Amino acid sequence: MIAIALWSTASITPAAWSDEPNKLEEAMIAEQFRAAGLHRLTAEELAFLNQWLERHASDTSTDFGAEQLPLPQPGATEPTEERTAVVGLFEGWSGCTVFTLANGQVWQQRLPGKYHYKKTENPPVVLIRG
Repeated sequence: MIAIALWSTASITPAAWSDEPNKLEEAMIAEQFRAAGLHRLTAEELAFLNQWLERHASDTSTDFGAEQLPLPQPGATEPTEERTAVVGLFEGWSGCTVFTLANGQVWQQRLPGKYHYKKTENPPVVLIRG
């Protein structure tokens, strides 16, 4: 089982929750940046693309989390953990990995780093609120 702890310095955060503007050259590992052909852009072209992506991301994420959630019942406590599964084949993470979970959440690796895990189909995970 894979446990993912959620705290302010976590290396994995919900993809849509990231308030930090990421530059492509920081968000991608070098191999991905090169494979996308972005290394061929001039500094001005890359700056324009980063600005466009930042504006577009802020336009699409302004309503994220604005949905009306039910109020908790008096005396009820929020669960500190949730059990779900990674959807599909899981082999670890490699720097910018996006994780789709069976509960509908989508998480993206925030900090660089790689972790190799044996190929596993739909492995269970535990999300722990920190």
